[in-house]
Amino acid sequence: AGEDALLGVSATCVRQFVAENSKVVVEGTKTADVCKKVVLVQTKQDKCAYVQVLRRRPNGSVYVGPATVFVSHAWQLDFHDLVAVLLDYADRAEAERPDRPVFFWLDIF
Repeated sequence: AGEDALLGVSATCVRQFVAENSKVVVEGTKTADVCKKVVLVQTKQDKCAYVQVLRRRPNGSVYVGPATVFVSHAWQLDFHDLVAVLLDYADRAEAERPDRPVFFWLDIF
């Protein structure tokens, strides 16, 4: 945990996550199912948080940074609805303050 507990994911990361996992992350899929079918599978071997997996990618700093927004959500609701709200918020916030990228602290990551 440690510093990883304070890390968030960028809007770029959220978009990439949906694109990379488009076979599982379809409209109507619950956030709990996305966690179980994607995040837990990708973190099982290393027994780590998903942000650690993301940090190891080339250009990991584009995907992960100090969290600026805490996200509370319902695990049984549609993940696409959650993503839509996050991306809308990031687009508006980053248009207003381009020098301050948004990083979401989201418990599934």
